[in-house]
Formats: sequence, C-alpha cells, structure tokens
Amino acid sequence: MPASRSRSKQQKPPHRKDTAAAQRALLALQERQHGRTYEQIARICGYASKGAAYNAVQRELERTLHEPAENVRTLEVKRLDALYEVMEAKALKGDTWSVDRCLKIMERRAMLLGLDAKPDAGMGAQMTLVAIEQSVLEAI
Repeated sequence: MPASRSRSKQQKPPHRKDTAAAQRALLALQERQHGRTYEQIARICGYASKGAAYNAVQRELERTLHEPAENVRTLEVKRLDALYEVMEAKALKGDTWSVDRCLKIMERRAMLLGLDAKPDAGMGAQMTLVAIEQSVLEAI
C-alpha cells in the first residue's frame, strides 16, 4: 500500500462514517415521523432504495428505545442493591421478615437482569443459577 494512501486513512477522524450514518438514520426517522413514505425518505436521505430507508428507520427506532430502557434498568438495579444492603443487616440479625424482603429484592433483581429460567424451544428450560449469599442462607 502506498505511504500516501495509508497516511490519508490515518488522518481521517475516527468514526466519521459512523457519525454520518447515524445522522442520516436520525434524519430518516424524523422524516418518517413527519409522515414521509420510505420511498421519499430514501430520496431525501440518499438511501439506495425504500428498503434501505426502512431498515435505517427500524434500526434507529430500536436504538432510541433500547438506550433509555438500559439506563432505567441500571438505575433500578442500583436502587435494589441499596435496599438490599439495608434489609440484609436486619436479616442477618434473625429478622425473618427482613429475610423475606431480601429474597424478594433478589427475585426482582434477577428478573431485571434476565437471570431467571427462560423457556428454550426444544430444550425445555435453561436455568441460570443465582448465588444467594451464605450469610443470608445462614440467617434463614
């Protein structure tokens, strides 16, 4: 590869193409929200076909819906962890109601993180084991 060609590649800002594609996908989503057809979106945004415009809009919708959900999930797990810390101290002292609350918090946390058993086509159920702290088990 000629030195000038490799230098020109190195001088390009990183993710320039990704940024342009993201901006174009966002514009496509906005155009769709304004009622444009996929054919119109392809023409406006420079996609090769209405199918490409459709795919871009669908990817952008998925991205914009997924990111906020992940942020909320992270916040909820932090809240559950804080509650667990408070209840764990009481559970370790033998308070059976607190032990129950610890287990409920653990169940909720496992559900949020997708750790519970999930049906699998043809395989019955897949199970991920959730470790219960030894100290909580001893309190039970």
